[in-house]
Amino acid sequence: MTTDPLAPSIRTIYLSGPMTGLPNYNYPAFLLAANEFRAKGYFVLNPADDNGGDTSREYPLTTYMRKDIHSVLCADAVVVLPEWQGSPGARCEVRVAQAIGLPVFNYPDLDPMTDQVLTVVESAKE
Repeated sequence: MTTDPLAPSIRTIYLSGPMTGLPNYNYPAFLLAANEFRAKGYFVLNPADDNGGDTSREYPLTTYMRKDIHSVLCADAVVVLPEWQGSPGARCEVRVAQAIGLPVFNYPDLDPMTDQVLTVVESAKE
């Protein structure tokens, strides 16, 4: 990638993607993306950083989602990891981002997502 499609107006990124039911809660994919964006100078809100990256803690989903939605509200953009469509939490985070006008990008190519994409995903889930 020769130019950064997120710069210069976006400084804080929230990473969203599937975690539940995946080995190590998909932390390796989250950490890889977070490190890539941090190396480019972005501030990254990464749910895999919560609790010091400890995957052994079991909290109710509402505990995680409240923190994650707060993080979305603090971000300038949301970047979704592959297979995010299968995650109810990630779909919720994308809906919140779109509701408040935040851009959403697909990782790793950083293609911007349109509202139509989420509508199609939601329709397919019903």
